[in-house]
Amino acid sequence: MTLLTLSCSSPVSTNEKELVSQKNHVIECDSALVKRLNTVGIDLKHKDFYSDAWHDYMVFSFILHNQSKKGIRAVKGRVIFCNVFGDEIHQLELSCEKEIPGCDKVKENVRMTFRPYVEKDVALKDRGLEDLEVKWLPERIIFMDNTTL
Repeated sequence: MTLLTLSCSSPVSTNEKELVSQKNHVIECDSALVKRLNTVGIDLKHKDFYSDAWHDYMVFSFILHNQSKKGIRAVKGRVIFCNVFGDEIHQLELSCEKEIPGCDKVKENVRMTFRPYVEKDVALKDRGLEDLEVKWLPERIIFMDNTTL
């Protein structure tokens, strides 16, 4: 067995160009998120619970607001439900393939299977609308001209 030992007499320095590139990438990612947040807004209007013969469900009614002048063909993102302190309770993926004209809104219902043995599902079911804060993180927006954001 051979043991290899490396030593370095001078401090390791990072290339300044790499640091600037990494910083610019983070700024671009942050600005892209801000653009998506400013393009589509969301409001939770209703939360309901129902059961069928085999499963229990929670149904959420959202209003999606197109805040741009360009029509939207589809939008996908994540809804984060938080308590009044801003602590996360649950996450839900939202995908809407309805056309949303510029500066208009559309209603989208999302159904989620309720699992009574999962603590975060129970916490979400038991909270009223007034005790829920909704955060919206849009991941992809497809406009009518097939450009994306």
